[in-house]
Amino acid sequence: VLFEQKTVKLALTTCRNRSVAQLCGRSPTVSRDLYKQLSHPMRRQIISLLGSTGEMSATRLMSELGLSPGNFYYHLGFINPLIVRQKDGLYALSEAGHSAYTQVLSWDVVSEVTASSGQINNRFFDLVCLGKLGSAKRIMLIAAVALLVAFEFSSYAFFRIIPRGFFIERMHSSGITDVLLGYSTGLILFMLVMSVQLRALKKSLSLERMVMIYVLAGMPFAIFSAIASTLIAYNVETVIVNVAFLCFQTWSIMILISHLSKSVRITLTSAGLMSLLCVYANLAALFFNLPFSLVF
Repeated sequence: VLFEQKTVKLALTTCRNRSVAQLCGRSPTVSRDLYKQLSHPMRRQIISLLGSTGEMSATRLMSELGLSPGNFYYHLGFINPLIVRQKDGLYALSEAGHSAYTQVLSWDVVSEVTASSGQINNRFFDLVCLGKLGSAKRIMLIAAVALLVAFEFSSYAFFRIIPRGFFIERMHSSGITDVLLGYSTGLILFMLVMSVQLRALKKSLSLERMVMIYVLAGMPFAIFSAIASTLIAYNVETVIVNVAFLCFQTWSIMILISHLSKSVRITLTSAGLMSLLCVYANLAALFFNLPFSLVF
């Protein structure tokens, strides 16, 4: 009887350990130290957030996870080898952290978070929506902005056409001030509408991240403005040009929805509704000829 009881206890202990290991995404190749570091779900969430966003501040991490400073730094002490604090004060994954994120979290925790948030876990979708650029460093962001500005000015200089927000307009003035104002007003309107919506949803998004999303979402329009001149030069029918524009517009909205969903950690449906509200806000500015829109 004693032997049977010991056997049952041993079996229960083994099953319990296996359940914990499965919860943590443990595999036979995962080291014991890594298993200990990620044994708590809060630490796995920290790694998941940093892995999906690239870098975050301590304040934003605590806000997303609902942690007090004491609890946050307590958990941080266990996963110190997996994260690094950069010169700008933002936290990011170290090489060991990226390995842990890929090895332990990519299939279990991250897939579970993606499924529950309504995000699409698909490489092609991620490629189309420029997902890799979402976690880019500042140097890549600066390069993307420089490329977009180059397209903006070249389009204006040769054809007096400039993409702004979700629309392309012909500028009524040749002044450089109007070019800068036309580009900045679209960004200001986007930030205003987004801030109101984020406030209503009780969500937060850094200014830097908001600008990056706007720049990435505007890149399809910059590309279209570059090829539109060729289409016009070859006297392509207006219907074809409009269809091409709608395709690039759809691409832009896909990028906006995808990055907004990942950055704010909301469903694609919610991100889509927020994006549509931005479109309607721009339409309202055009329809009522508000100061935000430089139309004549």
